[in-house]
Amino acid sequence: MTDYSRLDEILGKDPKAWSSYCLVQYPSDFDDEIDKFVNAVEFASQGSIAKSREALSNINSQELSDWFIEVGQNSGIYRMKHSGKGTTKQHSGKRLIWPENRESEVLQRDAYRCRYCQIRLMHNKQLETFSKLVGGEAFPNGDSNKTRHGIRLIMRATFDHVVPVSHDSDEDKNVLENVVASCWSCNFGKWDFTIEELGLSKPRKHVPGWDGLRGLLVARS
Repeated sequence: MTDYSRLDEILGKDPKAWSSYCLVQYPSDFDDEIDKFVNAVEFASQGSIAKSREALSNINSQELSDWFIEVGQNSGIYRMKHSGKGTTKQHSGKRLIWPENRESEVLQRDAYRCRYCQIRLMHNKQLETFSKLVGGEAFPNGDSNKTRHGIRLIMRATFDHVVPVSHDSDEDKNVLENVVASCWSCNFGKWDFTIEELGLSKPRKHVPGWDGLRGLLVARS
């Protein structure tokens, strides 16, 4: 049974108090943890693997993981539970995936940030490039969320269909205009619900200035 106690505390049951931009805003101190990760990547790109691993050890991975598992991924269901709204969800059986060869197109357009919560993102290729440099023990990617490093859970980019592809429609939803860069929390939290059902407005414009650390890792990927 899902424990919603942290969402009760963080989000609350009053829809009027909810943000219209994202399901639940990530804690501001996560930016400090991401900055620590940037330092770890910088060390690794310079060949200072020991310093990189030390920087990784200073990241509060457990806090990041717990937040994703207990809060982020459950935020959409929590909203629906307390919104008083019914769902218009009609499963068509479609499970379209954004083409891998066009992932960079979306990430570059959206400046490697989640279009909902604005957290900084990285493509999985860069995460795996870094992992090969420092080793899997220092930057684990297990078979479950509990055995993955917290940075992987909050920074790995995914691709969200604003209008879900699982809804019946004659309109093709797997098009660039309907796809935005998203973090795992916002994507898995949103699930198959529409933004209208969740009380969200359209995704925010991207914030420039972040390249997903491609500048440090692209030459090695």
